Amino acid sequence: MKSDPKYCLECQKQQIERAVTLGKVSEEVKQEALKYSKEHIQGIPATEGTVFHRLIMKETGKNPFAGEKQEGTEAATEILKEVEPTIKTLKDACRSAVAGNFVDVVTVRSEQELENVADAFNIKLAIDDFDKAKKYFQKGKKILYLTDNCGEHLFDLLFIKKIEADVIVAGKESDITNDATVTDLKEAGYEKYCKVISIGTDCIGTNLVEASEEFLKEFETADLVIAKGMGHYETLSENPRRILFMLKAKCEPVANDLGVELDQNVLKFKESA
Repeated sequence: MKSDPKYCLECQKQQIERAVTLGKVSEEVKQEALKYSKEHIQGIPATEGTVFHRLIMKETGKNPFAGEKQEGTEAATEILKEVEPTIKTLKDACRSAVAGNFVDVVTVRSEQELENVADAFNIKLAIDDFDKAKKYFQKGKKILYLTDNCGEHLFDLLFIKKIEADVIVAGKESDITNDATVTDLKEAGYEKYCKVISIGTDCIGTNLVEASEEFLKEFETADLVIAKGMGHYETLSENPRRILFMLKAKCEPVANDLGVELDQNVLKFKESA
């Protein structure tokens, strides 16, 4: 999916300014990142975003979003206490994984918010292709599951626990924004329920050019790829593989590409070409 300069330029500017503020980066690096964004705004948003986030991390020597990753995971752990008892079926677990993409776990801190959070998981799906994908959740099938953010990855695990198919979960090789790395997945206990591998890079979304041989083998041989979040949608929406996209359309370009309204929740099944 290509960028829409009408929306993406301002969005990338906000991302850069936020990363710069968190990482306390020099004005020179900020301007370099902004310049790159303007010159490459016609590309894939997640791929171009990877470049300027790497630039900022190189300057800081650390991930500016490390604190948010920790806060998100801690908040999600509390939310799970409210949500997990309500998960009865595979469809419930699938919906909770979609919902995990839109609940801003970092902001859910007060007791009142935690009391109401279960209602936030009773989402409506603008596109609900669960029935098209469910046969791939059965024994004898292989699923490659691409995770998104920390905190959200705990809701993915709820879903994975109920899938009968063999599941391979791919995390990022190292930090990029607040995405879940292989280390994050292992610390969350994923290896008790599935195989965990690295994409082989720290890209936002999926960059097959940078991916490891192990990841590419699993990507090509999986009966179904499950892709969480907008970054994976942006980078894989035109890929010929059979993919189930799970996300909230948080921006106009992604919503328009999916044919839904802004902020609607989507479980979109794309058959292989």
